Amino acid sequence: MPVSRSLRRLFRIRELEEDQSRLALDASLSELRRLEAALRGAEQQRRRARQTVNQGVCAGSLAERMAGLEEEASSERLSSALGLWIEELHAKINALREVYRVKSLQRRQAETLVDEAEARSRMDAARHEQAGLDDWYGNRTHARKGDEPRDPVGTGPGASSGSDRET
Repeated sequence: MPVSRSLRRLFRIRELEEDQSRLALDASLSELRRLEAALRGAEQQRRRARQTVNQGVCAGSLAERMAGLEEEASSERLSSALGLWIEELHAKINALREVYRVKSLQRRQAETLVDEAEARSRMDAARHEQAGLDDWYGNRTHARKGDEPRDPVGTGPGASSGSDRET
């Protein structure tokens, strides 16, 4: 019996679901990398702002010092916001990893069912083929026995002829 269409359809659906969950996970991981890069950029901006403040103090420039402080505050606000987004994204990624793990497990279970059904189908086909060969051989052997001339009793090989008898 071949694998049913519904079982193959289930397997295909499970594959698609796994692919979709993997794509969602990959997209979230990509977003995380982007946000982490933005956070590193904000940290670099904060360091540059701190240098600007220090240069303003050394140069005695109030405008440079104030610009540096404002830029530092801006980069700290950005870092804070990015940190919150990254935390939320980590939670989302953990949930997506779990979904992907479940979908992968479901796909493997469906794959196992399809493989078992195919193996059972191959075994049934082999059993049917062997039964056909057995029938053919049995009929062939039986037909040969039926074609051989039948020996009357006492005249076949191993039977003694009348001249060999002692009287």
